[in-house]
Amino acid sequence: MDLEGRIAALRADRERGSAALATEALDILEAAARGLPREGFDAALRGVAQQLAAARPAMVALENRVNQVLANALVAEAPEDALPTIVIGLCDAARAGAALERAAAAQQAASLLAASRPRRVATISWSDTVAEALRAAAKPGPFAVVLPEGAPLGDGKCAAARLGRAGLAVDVVPDGATAVEARRADAGLVGADAVLGDGSVVNRAGTRAVAGALREAGKPLWVVCEEAKVTWREELPLERVEGASLFDVTPAADVAAVVTERGPQAPRDLAAVAERHRQRAAWAEE
Repeated sequence: MDLEGRIAALRADRERGSAALATEALDILEAAARGLPREGFDAALRGVAQQLAAARPAMVALENRVNQVLANALVAEAPEDALPTIVIGLCDAARAGAALERAAAAQQAASLLAASRPRRVATISWSDTVAEALRAAAKPGPFAVVLPEGAPLGDGKCAAARLGRAGLAVDVVPDGATAVEARRADAGLVGADAVLGDGSVVNRAGTRAVAGALREAGKPLWVVCEEAKVTWREELPLERVEGASLFDVTPAADVAAVVTERGPQAPRDLAAVAERHRQRAAWAEE
């Protein structure tokens, strides 16, 4: 498949999460670095990078990972014939760094969750980072995980099956019972597709209901994600499937902490991270 075809497939992919799609964006960027003509390479690479950065606006890790590579490549001011090799190396480093960041965020969340000694934990949809945190947190003392079915995609059922195979006790409930079941939980742990500049969290539709129910019950909701999912943008377009929104926005007030690779942080304390991502995006305006 050519570059345009791969970018189109990335835009259309509704099965994988933002971390996997960000990795795919880096793979495509590396393929561009290897295959684009060397004459006019800089301009052609910028064009591919701009398409990738804008491919899935609700999943800001794609944009931030691509911007990380482009910003670092262009700041070096290397000769144009050296740029392909530099970009290839930076893509490889970004993929490796992303894997380490996800693992570190999962471990931080697992430690926080295990310390609370829950009997029942609410979550939603599928997140590799959440799944790893739940598995690690359940080792000292097992607990039940509850999550909604996740219509129209049925991703909650898929998540439950995968968590069950990992040895966790899982209860799948109708989407309409999400808030009621969340109130019965001792805590919530969810992923994020984005953490906005005001500290609110964009994630799979239903997250807001879980967060509100937990807050009303006086119980914490922790959001686990890498700092690459923090954006300086104040709002994002929310994707839809079959007329239904795939995402919703949870207010910062309903989030106890955003747990990143650096540990638990108040949502609004991520402003410096958002500013760093904004500065990395400046290459697109040059």
